[in-house]
Amino acid sequence: MFRSIGAVLGGYLALGALNIFALLILSLYMPFKFSLSAPLDLPSTAWRVFFLFLQVVFSIAAGLVTSSIVSKKRTYHAWALAAIILLPGLANAVVYSAAYPAWYLFSLPFFGAAGALLGPKLKKLSEQHEPRNIPF
Repeated sequence: MFRSIGAVLGGYLALGALNIFALLILSLYMPFKFSLSAPLDLPSTAWRVFFLFLQVVFSIAAGLVTSSIVSKKRTYHAWALAAIILLPGLANAVVYSAAYPAWYLFSLPFFGAAGALLGPKLKKLSEQHEPRNIPF
């Protein structure tokens, strides 16, 4: 049970760490585009689409972390991670819907949950196609 909780928590923490790291890097290289001081300083639509792409990639990585920690029932753990991504994300979308575009706020948690569900599938594929030891 503790391993299951740790796996889901580890995946969620990995997602948070990747998001924070990406935001720090992007704000260092483009300080004017990523100022979080006021809603008027929001990134353009192209940047929002890029953030959605990053959310999917980071969520897949979080699903991989969760799947790597547990050895059984990886899909159930991925569903738990997806729920933990989806529920607070939807609450966040409702709270901030007046200041940000609704399509963006509501799509972030769904893309994140979908990415988390892809993690175990990629883990299974990687285990099926492990490289063989070929002596040279």
